[in-house]
Amino acid sequence: MKRILIVNDSVLHQKILLALLEQHGKYQCVGVAGDGITAIQMNQTYKPDLILMDIHMPNMDGVTATLNIMNNQPTRILIVTCTVTANLTHVFEAQAKGAMDAIKTPMVSLNSQGMLTPANMSKAGEELIHKIDTLLSANIPRGLSLAALQEQKQSLSTGLPAKKLVVIGASTGGPNAIVRILQEISELNDTAVLLVQHIDAVFAESFRLWLTEHTGLDATLAKTGQPLQSNRIYVAPGGRQSVTIADDRTLKIIPTPEDRYYSPNIDLCMTSAANVFGHNALGIILTGMANDGAHGLLSMKEAGATTLSQSPESCVVDSMPRAAQQLGASQSVYPLAGISREIKQWIQKGGCNEYTRIHSSA
Repeated sequence: MKRILIVNDSVLHQKILLALLEQHGKYQCVGVAGDGITAIQMNQTYKPDLILMDIHMPNMDGVTATLNIMNNQPTRILIVTCTVTANLTHVFEAQAKGAMDAIKTPMVSLNSQGMLTPANMSKAGEELIHKIDTLLSANIPRGLSLAALQEQKQSLSTGLPAKKLVVIGASTGGPNAIVRILQEISELNDTAVLLVQHIDAVFAESFRLWLTEHTGLDATLAKTGQPLQSNRIYVAPGGRQSVTIADDRTLKIIPTPEDRYYSPNIDLCMTSAANVFGHNALGIILTGMANDGAHGLLSMKEAGATTLSQSPESCVVDSMPRAAQQLGASQSVYPLAGISREIKQWIQKGGCNEYTRIHSSA
């Protein structure tokens, strides 16, 4: 039975999380901590398989506790917090320090008779249990702390239409992977970058702000009618909506179809990029669960684009890049440092044709 440590200063939330774990049956709660200091001590004593970590707590917050745990006794950490409408950058800082994913604290509702039923409990905990199942089968991230930032990169956005497009798709473990890649890229020249990270709507704007702060590149939340401009990053809005590219190279936000479980949907975005940008595009699949992005990346490859994916051993969850590789959609496989290098070379060499010619003759 997998061992879970709950870290939360709210007695109510402690009880909700404990009840959801007990109802599921295959998880054992080995302890409950009310602050980060106690969490560190209990992690050393009980060695849980996963920690459900809150952010705002007395004595030591969840970000500091995450950093300490990952530096001394690495353990899988899922951020579970109700404070998603304020200080959301802390959620992404925790992921940068080694937390694997984040989710809003489940809220349990009563039925029409004012009773708490097993059905309501099951519905409330569905997403949490799905996250836990995924992370317990994933790699423990190591060495994921952000490197000391260099001087803030100067944004060189010209407002000119983008001639080339980089589309990056990611899920579990994605925020930290994305920021590590973009920190190595000083300028985008005539290229735009479109990020499609599986994320809840409430996290999307803070994810954008966090990227801007930690990369120095100009990131904006994608909106319908927005033209793709050079030297700019566009972040797909979260929740049940997906970003696509119209024929005039403007962005279009659409409801994610019911038959697409993962959202924002990477396949939809990459397929539209293939149709509009063709060989002037670079598609990349990073760490994540399931197979979203594999078919979209294949569409990009078939349209003449360059396609890359993250090496499975460097992923938190390797399902997405592995699916792309098995489908034959990914032309090359690299760890994060290699992906940063390839993006820079692709931009500097003027896009797909020149990049392919140089790499083919190497």
